[in-house]
Amino acid sequence: MKSNVRIGGAMVVGVLIILGALYMSTNTHSQSAKNSGNIFTQKSLRESIDVTDVNHDGIPDWKETLEKSAYEAITAPSSTSPYTFNTESYTAPTTLTGKFSEAFLQDYLEGKMKGQDFSDPTAFTNTAVAAIRASTQSKKHTRTELTIVATSEDAIRMYGNEVAEIMKKYSINNESEMVILQRAIETHNPSVLDNIKPIQTAYEHIIADSLIMNVPDKLAVTHIELLNALEAILTDVRAMQLSFTDPLYTLARVNTYESDARALYTSLKKIADVLNEQNITYTQTEPGAFFYMFDAV
Repeated sequence: MKSNVRIGGAMVVGVLIILGALYMSTNTHSQSAKNSGNIFTQKSLRESIDVTDVNHDGIPDWKETLEKSAYEAITAPSSTSPYTFNTESYTAPTTLTGKFSEAFLQDYLEGKMKGQDFSDPTAFTNTAVAAIRASTQSKKHTRTELTIVATSEDAIRMYGNEVAEIMKKYSINNESEMVILQRAIETHNPSVLDNIKPIQTAYEHIIADSLIMNVPDKLAVTHIELLNALEAILTDVRAMQLSFTDPLYTLARVNTYESDARALYTSLKKIADVLNEQNITYTQTEPGAFFYMFDAV
């Protein structure tokens, strides 16, 4: 078992969750005090506890009673105890967040039993991050999925028009997915994320149409780069919609969103460069005129 990898990632997440809980708890108590006035009064002196030891075993009676009741509650729970667990009804987590949390507990306990030192998580944090990235990769396309045609001036010209036409066909007038995600998190409102769904659908259609078009051999590699960049952003967009149910997965994908967007721009720029090298021109009414925007870059 790759305990170091899973413990590292989960520990980072666990620390953030714990700090967040402490922050929320502090704010909640602080806010309650502000809204309700002086509800609690502080005693100037603490009341002392009588130290008696009836059985003379060296343990104060109050402590012995406390320890005894706590021990019995843990080791001998009744059938109605909230601490009774039915292992047969256990459902394994399906989210990345859940899987890492479960792996953390299991590996942490195993590591402790083996004497592993967890005082410094630096050694396995980097590998944990790598494991998270490996678990959240987007789909990758290859040349075998393309309909490749011989390179010619007409084929390249038609290709430029078709790529631009697909982009135009499915473009929508909507807020940026990152803006929507930010608003949903700031307002603690999952329903705001519904506004991302049309963006996801648009990317799905663009990819589907881009897979069935003719691609000149000269542009095959660049077209694969375009498809993979689109696929990466589609994965980012899908992950954004899971921010309230699988936050670790969302965080992992949002962390790559900027580089994925740059990859999409770069692939389109490469297409524009090929069109320019081949002296392909378009009228302003043709879809391919879209690529002129890259001329000044």
